[in-house]
Amino acid sequence: MKPVLRKGKLTTWKDDKDFGFIRSSDGTQDVFIHITALQETNHRPQVGDVICYQLTADKDGRIHACNAFIEGVVSKPMPIISSLAIEKETFQPKAKYSLMFEVLLLSLLPGLGAMHFALTTFNPIPLILYPVMSFVTFALYADDKVQCAYQYRFTCPL
Repeated sequence: MKPVLRKGKLTTWKDDKDFGFIRSSDGTQDVFIHITALQETNHRPQVGDVICYQLTADKDGRIHACNAFIEGVVSKPMPIISSLAIEKETFQPKAKYSLMFEVLLLSLLPGLGAMHFALTTFNPIPLILYPVMSFVTFALYADDKVQCAYQYRFTCPL
């Protein structure tokens, strides 16, 4: 038996939560849709979009849309990156040594300047403050990139 393709209009969309509701074309029901149900699209759904979808039930018996696409939007396949592949790319020892080398190189000149300042003025605060602030800045930047990657499904530049 072939699944039935249904059509409806997106009536509600919560962009921050990545879900919404479709009013079926016959107007009998509102169907839940999650962003993962939209296939091969790089277009964010908007209220008023016409969605073609199939119905399925989850393990609790709730009906929701699956295998959906936005009518009139040309889909471009997005590369599918598994989390396992990302971990392999991100956590290679070569990348760690390269990153440590770059951080050391970028820290060398300002670090030497801070040491010169501390030695000429007999003030050790720059020697303490510089590495601490550098680490805090790096940690915040790295956290921001990780959050961006998870929120936008690895589409933001790193």
